[in-house]
Amino acid sequence: MKTLTFTISRSTPSLNEIINKRNRWAYVTMAEWWKKQIRIEAAGHAFVKPVLTIVRYSKSPVGLDDDNFRGGFKPIIDAMRKCGLIVNDDRAHLIHGKHRQGYDRKNPRTEITLEETECGLF
Repeated sequence: MKTLTFTISRSTPSLNEIINKRNRWAYVTMAEWWKKQIRIEAAGHAFVKPVLTIVRYSKSPVGLDDDNFRGGFKPIIDAMRKCGLIVNDDRAHLIHGKHRQGYDRKNPRTEITLEETECGLF
């Protein structure tokens, strides 16, 4: 099965960070940054129905609560769709795997893995 794993040198945003963007342009700037990073990593790859796993490493040993953690995936998943890495972000085209959080004070990052499934498996 086809698998793609890549690392982005920034932790995923939290849902609160997204909500606290006081103006539309602040969010657009953040979303464009993620799209640029993913376009570089995703060049030449496309998935029909992958399992997506995101591992977020932050500078803080205290992780985000679950809804704050998962809510921060929006700009990343939207960027994957806009770059053609995934067909769509609905349940028919994307399966969420076991997302996790980790602590790395010196190297905050986001590790993203996409693994293609056989059609109809999930």
